[in-house]
Amino acid sequence: MSIQPSSPPRSLTFNQIYQNYYRSIMDPEGRLSYLSSSYLGSHRDIGDVCSAAKELIPNYDVGIAILNGAMGLAFVMGHCGLPILNVKMQRIDNKYDATWKPLDELTNETLEGKRIIVLENDVLTGKTLTRAYQELSKFNPSSIDLFLARYKTLVDKSNYKGNEQYFPNLHFSGYQTEQWVDTRGNVPDSYGKTLGLPDFESDPNVVLEFIKKVESSGFIL
Repeated sequence: MSIQPSSPPRSLTFNQIYQNYYRSIMDPEGRLSYLSSSYLGSHRDIGDVCSAAKELIPNYDVGIAILNGAMGLAFVMGHCGLPILNVKMQRIDNKYDATWKPLDELTNETLEGKRIIVLENDVLTGKTLTRAYQELSKFNPSSIDLFLARYKTLVDKSNYKGNEQYFPNLHFSGYQTEQWVDTRGNVPDSYGKTLGLPDFESDPNVVLEFIKKVESSGFIL
């Protein structure tokens, strides 16, 4: 059984979320331009994600998008042709676990023996990614790799307190309340490769192909 990309998304609730997101990445002329900084942390050209998808598709059978952080990645890569299955996750608090709520059905039929790439915006302590790996491992995939929208995470005092062991070299001074920190060291060792959007550059031809796919997908605003 083949996995179909969620474009347009199958869930009504998820479709509404996508519609709101879609609007957020439209420029004043109504054309797709940049991915929302609220999901990727920087106004990175949407073409970078398209180029990443082009390289990921031959090497992976399915992408597991961790929402809401990876919503931008899921939207673009899904329309580029990478089959996407979506999971809503949220840290319970700074000390314990993360929730796990699949928005698409995850089964042995769709995941067993598959090459999985987990899509996430960034990593803070690695707890969310640990839970994701544990859940996905139950389906006996052939591999589980990770793709991050950014390698650096904005750490502020609110999410630093209680998690000091994850940031041994981080120190706040004076009135400083936040710092950008490269947190790749907090990616759980259980993952295979860790790839990231900073490693890819936009290809104008890929962007045009992406826009055509979105416009022809029946996505209604």
